Amino acid sequence: MLDGLSNYLSKFLVNSNNFFSTSNRLENMFSNAPWTLPTFSNLLTGMYTSSHLNYEPVSFYSNSFFQKNNSSFINSDLTLFEFFKKNDFVTGCYSPYNRINPTYNFDKGVDIFKFCKDESADEIVDNIISQIEMFDNSSNFIFAHLFDVHHNVKGFKRLSDYVKFPEDNINYEKKIGIQVQKKFMSKLDLFLYTKNFYEEKETISDIQYCDFRLNNLYNYLQRKKFDDFTILMLGDHGTRIKNSNITGNVLGKNHQNIGFFIKDKKYKSFVKKKNNLMETIDIFPSLISRYSNKGYQELKNKFDGKNTIFSNIKKNYTLSESVYDNEFNSLINLKDNYLYSSYRMKDGALDSNKSFEFYDKKERRIPFNNKNLNLRKLKLIEKNHLKNMKIKKN
Repeated sequence: MLDGLSNYLSKFLVNSNNFFSTSNRLENMFSNAPWTLPTFSNLLTGMYTSSHLNYEPVSFYSNSFFQKNNSSFINSDLTLFEFFKKNDFVTGCYSPYNRINPTYNFDKGVDIFKFCKDESADEIVDNIISQIEMFDNSSNFIFAHLFDVHHNVKGFKRLSDYVKFPEDNINYEKKIGIQVQKKFMSKLDLFLYTKNFYEEKETISDIQYCDFRLNNLYNYLQRKKFDDFTILMLGDHGTRIKNSNITGNVLGKNHQNIGFFIKDKKYKSFVKKKNNLMETIDIFPSLISRYSNKGYQELKNKFDGKNTIFSNIKKNYTLSESVYDNEFNSLINLKDNYLYSSYRMKDGALDSNKSFEFYDKKERRIPFNNKNLNLRKLKLIEKNHLKNMKIKKN
């Protein structure tokens, strides 16, 4: 999981596109949450945030060991780690993110659970290779989280952090000054223009550096003669740069449209699925079906997700949720249109509607018209979702 990897940023990963092949970079994978904690829970449970209910950024790790009932944690019958452990895989979890810790129940089914504080992409890659080498005669299921794009993990800049900076970024203030002379911008607009220009260059530079470090892993994996394998790379959410979240909402179509790459020994090409709608919650049921059809048949009704990766199942829509700070927000995407809804919450329960917004695929707001067929579809999907979710309604 490459933190902040949006579909837009995927095209800048030259080594990853070569390793997976561009035909196996799927364009319509959507994250079910806007930030890492609930997204990781979506991945581990195959459930929406409103089903697994792990969305509060609190845990008893930083307070008291005896306050678990007042904290947030996943409470599902089976996690992705537990499934593979029960099928005799050695499981490993490597992340520098402080919320991927045992107090959220994230260690269930994990043999090697390592908090990789301040570790950058090259060090995370070393952990992956080390587990494979240490347990070379076993099957391995490994989750690794690269955090470099999220922030400066070391707390200081290294020379390597500048390797991928473009030359025109060195004199970006001068370059911007030339560009904006004709635009007569206000001081605020000029500040935002400069900030956006610099942040986009820095984000692309950081993600290309991760890709550079990942190439060591790719070369290693290509030399190994695995009996079988599935390798996935995905974002937990996108990164907001420039106008990538035009609506200004906590959820945005471009922010939820994450990068997703897949390489599989049995299924050589996924080009036919390149534009199919998929969600993070689909990964668990898809992997179960890939490695245990019996297990999939027994467990498929426990998931909100579907086996969209290794079957002919196609989705008509994707759904993302944000449950945070006494608000519930949802984004339902039909490819050509999407509906953004916001609700107030009180005492952990849905209280009242705050707003509805209807957009086209270019993120242009459309006035409500109940005769619009897509709007009616979206409202029906939302109505059914609210009725079935585990969050209480006042």
